[in-house]
Amino acid sequence: MTLPTPDSGTIRKYIPNVMLEVDDETPLAQKLEPYIESAQLWLEREYTGTDDFLSPQHKQLALKIVILRAFADAAPSLDLIITPSGMGVVNTESVAPASKERVDRLIASLNDMVDANISLLIDICRTYPQWRASDRGRFYCQCMMSSPADLRLISGRHGTETLSFAAMLSHCFTFESEMADRYIGNNLLSRLRSDFHSGKLSDSHPLVATIRAADIALLSYRLTVTAPERDLLWADEIIWQYMRRFLCELNYWPEYKEIRTEEMGPLDHPAEFKNDIKGGFYF
Repeated sequence: MTLPTPDSGTIRKYIPNVMLEVDDETPLAQKLEPYIESAQLWLEREYTGTDDFLSPQHKQLALKIVILRAFADAAPSLDLIITPSGMGVVNTESVAPASKERVDRLIASLNDMVDANISLLIDICRTYPQWRASDRGRFYCQCMMSSPADLRLISGRHGTETLSFAAMLSHCFTFESEMADRYIGNNLLSRLRSDFHSGKLSDSHPLVATIRAADIALLSYRLTVTAPERDLLWADEIIWQYMRRFLCELNYWPEYKEIRTEEMGPLDHPAEFKNDIKGGFYF
């Protein structure tokens, strides 16, 4: 992916009031150059891939993420000048070194900004068919919980502290496959995933929201309930609780209902059993 080469002005645009340069000092952009290269490689490996598909406007968001990540990585080793952001403490005519706590707070703040912008970038990438068809795109679009922000929906619960995003995707893919086999149908699930990831449906759409809510409930159950691996009784109840809501809501969306009916049959209850076999003792 080709990104604009940032100069010191561009860096200050995304990280204002952080660093000052004096005459004859190595330019800020030059100090950050190796960190920026590493940050771009990280962004391509983890999120965007190497294809050059983003528009110029969206590349600016990717560049912002790269700069924030690079500065967070470089901050402990940079020769910083005091600014109002608090990297150092002005003491009369001298400059005291910044405390470890202040440096750590700055780095944490930069990483928080990276995380927030990554979630936005993935939402943007999902609107590009080229990305959705790529290795990275297929990885993120394998289920309805497709953004790192989704991991925060269950954060803080017992057992979720060490849950990785990749593990969340794997669990949710398994849950949704079970829903498809029993109730939704694989064709309808594939269509809903495609429409959701392309932006045609939002996460508030009733069908999408129900599947996502089921994912969260099942993931919470999987991580917090101590039970034999094959004991699916409570999982079955959770799945049915949400799928009953899904199937009721499906009646209001004929286009999607037809896809399910073609694969899974009608939603109506089966016809009442009639004993038409001759014989007085057959029940």
